[in-house]
Amino acid sequence: MITIEKVASLKAIPLFQFTKDEALFKIATIVEEKFIKKDEIVIQKGDLSNTLFMVVKGLVSIVNEEREIRTIGPNEVVGELSALIPGKRIATVIAKEDTLFFTISHTDLYVLMEKNFELVKGIIKFLCEQLRHCESALNR
Repeated sequence: MITIEKVASLKAIPLFQFTKDEALFKIATIVEEKFIKKDEIVIQKGDLSNTLFMVVKGLVSIVNEEREIRTIGPNEVVGELSALIPGKRIATVIAKEDTLFFTISHTDLYVLMEKNFELVKGIIKFLCEQLRHCESALNR
């Protein structure tokens, strides 16, 4: 995928909604493309990791104790906590179909955050929305 296509894909991810085009261009040059075939494990619960996965194309299932918690698809992310604070994965992620990801490591993400407050705002907003979603699910 060429850089301009990566920028267009990144713009569609809520995590980057406040990020300016020049910063998205920089991110696009840093992210790596990773292709995972259907039924392959993307992330294994308990593994140590520091990588953020952004779904570009395809679907993945987030599984815990053999139970599907959620399905995510294009423009959604998984592994945001490990990218911010490296640690053990809290769930397994399995490709439900052939899936293309962009990935970025903790180190690269922090370098970008140091230089781009809009990226930091987007990450904070995204994490707050995730917490609200969890809170509303608990209150049902």
